[in-house]
Amino acid sequence: MRLLIVTRMKRSVLLGIVVVVVVVAVGAVLLLGMQQAAPGAEQVQEQRVIKIGAICDLTGGTSDVGKPYCLGVLDAVEWFEKNYPLPKGYKVDLAWVDYSYKIPEAQAAYNRFKALGVVAIIGWGTGDTIALAPTVAQDKIPYISASYSGELMKKETPYNFYPQTDYSSQGRAMVQFVVEKWKEMHGGNPPRPPRLGLAYPNVPYGTTPIPAIKDMAKQLGVEVCPDQIVELTATDATAQMLKLKECGADFIWAGGTAASSVVIMRDAKKVGLNAPVFINVWGGNEQYFRANPDATDGNYYLTSIVVYYPDVEKSDTPGAKIIKEFAREKGRAPYTDLNAAYVRGWANVNLLYKALREVIERGWEITGENIWKALTSIRDWDFSPLEGLTAEKLTYTPEDRRPQMTVMFYKISKGELSLEKVIKLERKADWLGW
Repeated sequence: MRLLIVTRMKRSVLLGIVVVVVVVAVGAVLLLGMQQAAPGAEQVQEQRVIKIGAICDLTGGTSDVGKPYCLGVLDAVEWFEKNYPLPKGYKVDLAWVDYSYKIPEAQAAYNRFKALGVVAIIGWGTGDTIALAPTVAQDKIPYISASYSGELMKKETPYNFYPQTDYSSQGRAMVQFVVEKWKEMHGGNPPRPPRLGLAYPNVPYGTTPIPAIKDMAKQLGVEVCPDQIVELTATDATAQMLKLKECGADFIWAGGTAASSVVIMRDAKKVGLNAPVFINVWGGNEQYFRANPDATDGNYYLTSIVVYYPDVEKSDTPGAKIIKEFAREKGRAPYTDLNAAYVRGWANVNLLYKALREVIERGWEITGENIWKALTSIRDWDFSPLEGLTAEKLTYTPEDRRPQMTVMFYKISKGELSLEKVIKLERKADWLGW
C-alpha cells in the first residue's frame, strides 16, 4: 500500500474544493458518505511516478451521475495498480477535486494540476472541458473527459479524448431511430412525418448536440417542435410538456442528466403526452430507472458503453468480470454506486492506461505530447483488458479522434433495461467537430 495524502487547498486557490492526492495502489477515497480505504506508508520512487489529475462533480448540478462516475474512476485506478500495473515499475499519482460543476473552479483546478506537473487529466463536464480545451492544447496535456461533446473533436482542440460515441452522433442516431420507429408504428406507411420535441438544459452539455439533431431531422424529413428548456435542477416540466403536446410531438429528446430526465418523462405522461422519450447518455442510469418505473417505462436510453445492469452484472466478458468482481470486493452498493456512470469511469481510466502503457513500452519520455502520440496511434482496439464494454472497437487518428460511431438503444420496461437496437452511423468528415 502507498501513502494517501488528503489536503485542503486555500479558498483563494480552489474556493474550498477538497483536493485528494492519491499515490496509487491505495483504496479509492470518496467524499459525501462514500467509503475511504485505509492508507499505507510505503514510499514511491519519485522517478517512477506519473502524475495525473481528475475533475469530479460530487456536489454540483450533475452530481446525480457524477458521484458514481468518480467512484468508477477511483476504483479503476486502484484495480489497475493492483492487478494490471504499468511496466517498469511506474505508478500513477492521481490528484482529484470536486469542482461542483463550476467552470471557474475547474479552471483553478487545472492550474493547480499543471503546477503539480500532471501529464494528463481525466475530466468531467462539457462547459468546463470546452473552456479548457484551448489551454489544454497549448500546454499539450491530454484531457480524457466525461463530456462527449462533438465540439471537442475539432482540429483546434487536438488534446481532447473520450471512449464514448459523441453527443452529436448519438443525437443523429436517435433521429434515424425515430424515422425507423415511426414507420414500424404505422406498418411501413406513416400518414405524415414524425414530430420530434427537444427538451434540454441551457448549458453547454444540453445545447451542444442540438444543431446536429436538427440537421439530421432536416435531412431525414423529421419535423421539430419549438425547443423546450428544462434546467438540470428542474423539479417540474409541466409547462414545457404541455407545449410539446400542443405541437403534437411523437417523440421527445431529453438532454439533461438523470434527475431532470425523470422530471421530463414523468410530466410528459402526466399531461397525456404518450411520446417515447430518448434519454441522452448522461440522462439516466439504472438507479433512477429502477426508482421511477412508471415514469421511465417505455422510453429509451442511449449509450455506446455497456450499462452495469444487466450487461456487466450478467455478462462473462473480460471487462464485465473484472469490474463486477472488484466492485464486490470493495463492497459497492447495487444501483447507487453500480450503474452505467460507474462503468464509464472505468472506461476513461482504461483509455488513459492504454496510452501510458504504450508510451512506457516504446521507451518514450512520459510527456503529454507522447501520450497524445500513443492515443492517436490506437487502431481497432478491443478495449483490453476491459473487452466487451464498448459497442465497437475503438480507433483514434490525429485527423479524427471520434472513437466510435455506434449507438446502443436500451428499452426501459418497469425500471429495467434491455438492448433493443444498435445503429452504426457512417463516419462522415463533414460531421466532425459539431
